[in-house]
Amino acid sequence: MKNQLLALLLIFPVFAAAQSLSSNDPEVAQLLALVELTEIDGRTMAKVPMSLILQLALERSETLKASRQSQDAAQQGLVVAKLRNPWTITSSVSFSRSAALLGAGYLSGSKTNAITLGSSLSKSTDSGTSYGLSYSETRSQSAKLSRTKHGDDLTKEAFGDWLDSNSLSASVSVPLFKDGGTEYNTLSERRAEVGVTKRQWGTRQTESALLQQIGLTYWDLVGILETVEVRKQAVSLSEKLLRDNQARLEAGMLSTMDVQETEIQLLRDRQSLLSSRIDAFKVEDQVRAILSLSELPVGLYPEDVPEIRTTEPDHAALLKQVESNDPQLAQLQADLKLKRYDLVDARNTDKTDLDLGFSYTLKGYGENFFSGVGDFAKADLHGYSASLTWTVPLGGSSSEKIQQRQLERQQLELQIAARKLELNMSLQSLLRSLRLGRKEQQTALSVVKLSEQQRRNEVERFRIGRSTSFQVSQRQQEEALAKQQEIFTRVQFEKTNLQLLVLTGDLYTRYELPKP
Repeated sequence: MKNQLLALLLIFPVFAAAQSLSSNDPEVAQLLALVELTEIDGRTMAKVPMSLILQLALERSETLKASRQSQDAAQQGLVVAKLRNPWTITSSVSFSRSAALLGAGYLSGSKTNAITLGSSLSKSTDSGTSYGLSYSETRSQSAKLSRTKHGDDLTKEAFGDWLDSNSLSASVSVPLFKDGGTEYNTLSERRAEVGVTKRQWGTRQTESALLQQIGLTYWDLVGILETVEVRKQAVSLSEKLLRDNQARLEAGMLSTMDVQETEIQLLRDRQSLLSSRIDAFKVEDQVRAILSLSELPVGLYPEDVPEIRTTEPDHAALLKQVESNDPQLAQLQADLKLKRYDLVDARNTDKTDLDLGFSYTLKGYGENFFSGVGDFAKADLHGYSASLTWTVPLGGSSSEKIQQRQLERQQLELQIAARKLELNMSLQSLLRSLRLGRKEQQTALSVVKLSEQQRRNEVERFRIGRSTSFQVSQRQQEEALAKQQEIFTRVQFEKTNLQLLVLTGDLYTRYELPKP
């Protein structure tokens, strides 16, 4: 019963804090519902695994949200590019009044009023060929004009009846060289596809940088909290040594100088402990800033601990994986595609502009609207035409543009080769650091064991009067430094391994994150 009451007393402040948070800040309460709260050194701490921190960073980062919006904009641009050749309907209505005079001395002619209604349907294809179908209806009336002698005014007769004329035309235009073929006419869509790809890899680059930043900060927090524990142990040892020395001072076995030396060491250890706790607060602030949390009333306690890994990865297999995962390399390859499209555009500009056109027109006449449609069946009213248009520029710089595009493409190919070499060197450096890190961990762990043994031996020597408080303090400092170095090597190994996971893209699989 006593144990149960004690457990309730220890757990009650944690649940009380969580209840307070849920009532004051729903967003924070929602986040705290995902973690386990615990009490450490009188402070409520949230146990957070690396996977949860990374997931929250992906969901809450404002920078990543902006990058995703630019990706959506590029996707909309692709949708617009796919609708590059829609059916087009053009309708018109017009009124005109005109006069026509004939003759030299005695003039005659006519004056005409006309109302025209027209509509056309046109369509262009990916091959460059364009089709058109148009229909027009014209209502007109005429009046005769005449002048019998020189200098007389023109006389106009009354307008006659309205007459109706109809016209139905079909046309096709085929570019034979320039602007012809799907390779040129689909450039806008292919460029938009490359734009979407670049935006996707840009988001991937932003996301990888964010995950690496939050991951490195997480391991920094792990190292600082473990350092806090080491320095708490150092303070405990210094306090115990001070109590023993004070007792020996009262018994006349030690001098005041030895006790002062122990007090100084205790103050140093407490100062180091306070400094480490301040560093922990600073790192927590960095985590909150990355997660876009203006306030978090609990501390962060990372659940993941550094591990020693003995597996030796395959360099050749990893290099292929790194090259396929690198956003910068993918963006350079996308730029290379764009340069190839620019070269296609430049070569098209340099081609001969020769277009072949055909048209076929049906005509009809009548007194009322649409009354002349029946004349469409009369062959003598039909109009056939064919045209060949040849445009020759009298100057230009097409060949220079082609050379420029080829040079730009070669420059990008060199940049791609340089990036691959850079990735290879980065991978080699990380793998080398991991190999050396394993050995460094083993060495640091051996140094910790020896330092602990030396400190215990020095304490025993001090008890029998063969050592001094100063020497004991030195051994304690050496032990604390050895433990801190061992923590540093383990954390540094994890940070190097994290960089490798980001470089290869295995970070998503390792921590079960959604891939972009």
